Amino acid sequence: MTSSDLLAKVVEFDIDILIKAHIAIYSASVEKPLNFIFSLSVTSPL
Repeated sequence: MTSSDLLAKVVEFDIDILIKAHIAIYSASVEKPLNFIFSLSVTSPL
């Protein structure tokens, strides 16, 4: 394995973690307000 192969693997790994972290943060920040709005709309008589 050459150093460039190793670098490619490390970069790939880092990008994978960044994407997963970003998705986790995004879903957490979107989910809470949506759940809140949903619970309000369910409990309030329309």
